[in-house]
Amino acid sequence: MTDKLYFAKEYDDAILPTKNDEDAGYDIYAYGYEEIELLPQDIKMVNTGIRTAFNQDYAMLVRERGSSGS
Repeated sequence: MTDKLYFAKEYDDAILPTKNDEDAGYDIYAYGYEEIELLPQDIKMVNTGIRTAFNQDYAMLVRERGSSGS
């Protein structure tokens, strides 16, 4: 596998991650939810409806949006 990141939809209406050139990472989207409430210290599993593959030399980190604190 090369140094590429691959995304595939598990469901036809899932949204693939998006990224602008100036962004550090990708935006991912929850699948099948109208609204999700996360309170402080909450841990929830959220389905994205996507699958990903990348070289074993890399790791994926999922973090909140930089603007979510405001």
